[in-house]
Amino acid sequence: MSGERKNTITKSATANTTTKKGLSQGQANILIAIVAMTWGCSYLLMKIGLTGMPPFSIIALRFCIAFITVALVFLPKMKLMNLRTLGYGSILGLLLFGVFAFLVPGMKYTTASNAGFLVGIVSVFVPVVHSFLKHKLPSNVQLLESFWLYLESAC
Repeated sequence: MSGERKNTITKSATANTTTKKGLSQGQANILIAIVAMTWGCSYLLMKIGLTGMPPFSIIALRFCIAFITVALVFLPKMKLMNLRTLGYGSILGLLLFGVFAFLVPGMKYTTASNAGFLVGIVSVFVPVVHSFLKHKLPSNVQLLESFWLYLESAC
């Protein structure tokens, strides 16, 4: 990355402004709200889907829909992807598949809201696991955020 381009990105990120290709704070907030609503609704749809489809068919359908959507949106960038990025993406994809491999079959035996709670509570434990791996206590801000996420997931 050239020094000139790097400085532009750093300045725009620290100033919290938009660039020609970036999103405004309002647009980003709207998109994150849409993602949260879509993610939340997906638990109900998976629960409904379990009445007529096997769990791994639901997972396959979900992953195929996600791949097609991402491919259509990011096709130009996907053409520029290198093998290292593909490898990292594959590892993350396998981890995500592992989560769904336990989540979707488990939804047969619990409610959609409980499944959403159990997956959502993971965000509380991320700073804790990070602390153990890095041998460093989380900051006060991270502790406050984790506590807030815990309260939100309990509601």
